Amino acid sequence: MNLGLQGKTALVTGGGRGIGRAIALKLAQEGARVMVLGRSTERIEETCALIRGEGGEAIALTADLADPASLISLPLAEVDVLVHNAAKFSPRLRLERIDPLEWEASIQVNLLAVTRLSAGVIGGMKRRKWGRIVFVGSLLAWGGGRGQSVYATLKAAQEGLARSIALEYGPFGVTANVVAPGFIETERFRESVSAEFKEQHADSAALKRLGRPEEIASAVAFLASEPAAFITGTTLPVGGGAHLNTRW
Repeated sequence: MNLGLQGKTALVTGGGRGIGRAIALKLAQEGARVMVLGRSTERIEETCALIRGEGGEAIALTADLADPASLISLPLAEVDVLVHNAAKFSPRLRLERIDPLEWEASIQVNLLAVTRLSAGVIGGMKRRKWGRIVFVGSLLAWGGGRGQSVYATLKAAQEGLARSIALEYGPFGVTANVVAPGFIETERFRESVSAEFKEQHADSAALKRLGRPEEIASAVAFLASEPAAFITGTTLPVGGGAHLNTRW
């Protein structure tokens, strides 16, 4: 399937590793010029090198999404496809134990940066009568999670934002959607959880396995594509059927 991304410019946040890197590579493989944004210059340059090694075009952008000033100089007017993948993960604590400062820090990255970037790309998309906005959400936005109230709440807020963007800017050819991953076996995931945890959550999926970053990337690329032009304001669960299991 030709996704129609040749000549388009995509911005992928959190593109230095894991799901973000897989998304950046996939969009480049489909012909997009990819801006890879992240805090670690070394990691985003690695992603760009991989893209260029495959004959694609990539630009490394270093910015701290928690700092609004660092977003001012980004070339957002050029962006045809915005993929917001970057996220701040909070400590797993029950609600009454969460420091209010943790809420504020997470809101900056997981919500306010999303709104700032979305607002920044909209003008150019409206002028060109074409645009794709895809947020990488989470199944926790649907089912919540013990010790995950901060992250689940803000991922749910992203879904509301996507639906509002879809309504407001649909007449200009702009779509907005969310891809909600289940448990994906990224480098960070492998480093931070036990074998027992991985086994438990693999078993919670209908497919009885963890996902791969490339599987999220394929879903994102489809929603960013021309064939997906009539899909907007929706959330696509990509968790191997984990959303069907009430135990997760």
